[in-house]
Amino acid sequence: MRVALVCIIAVVGVLGCGSVQNPPDQQQDAAVEADAPLVCTIHDTINSCGATCARCAPASDRLTPTCDGMSCGVACTNAAPKCSDNSCSRLTWAFDANMLDGITPRAPAGLTLAVRNHAGNLALAADVTNLTEISFTVPVCLSGNLQLQNKTLSATVFFEGTASVGDQFYLQTSVPAPMNGAYLTQKSLPSGSYVTYSAPISLSQFANTATGVVFQAGTLGQQFSGTIWFDDIRIQ
Repeated sequence: MRVALVCIIAVVGVLGCGSVQNPPDQQQDAAVEADAPLVCTIHDTINSCGATCARCAPASDRLTPTCDGMSCGVACTNAAPKCSDNSCSRLTWAFDANMLDGITPRAPAGLTLAVRNHAGNLALAADVTNLTEISFTVPVCLSGNLQLQNKTLSATVFFEGTASVGDQFYLQTSVPAPMNGAYLTQKSLPSGSYVTYSAPISLSQFANTATGVVFQAGTLGQQFSGTIWFDDIRIQ
């Protein structure tokens, strides 16, 4: 309740002070104003969606929340195409979220993959001692498959460790896994710098029913110990 202080100077010069209350109608208006709920006015964003201005919950690395002005929904992240069973594919791995995003080690036993900072960017790291070959799987579809015969696979790779003279190491890929008819291009690489790898996926006879890509990195004969970095894996 608001109270106003009123001072009155009498004719005889005496100063008198007292208090007066707001009129009843003003008191009631103030109470209603204080108790009124907040009214949302934005209804078409993922942070304020529909009549209740709901916040649309994050989905997954393959699903992005959406709002059509009435309710929350989901869409494939980066407008990725749907796999054969209507699930969302994934075609890019830049590691900006500091996550493996489904990439799993394949060989040798005990191989560990991690996302770490390299040259100011997050990248996929594989630490090796006395390299022969390492391999890992990049999942395009978690279920179902996808037609990739018109797409190109690309990535950057950096052998950091034992110095080489010339292209003493290699990167090989396959769709969906190393076997006859599935191999893409093999590229010879030096150590000490990022090199871009690129190959048409149509080289695999399984390109029309692709589920994933296997990366293999190894030595052509020279000993290597250190870290092999992978970044910007893309299918486009």
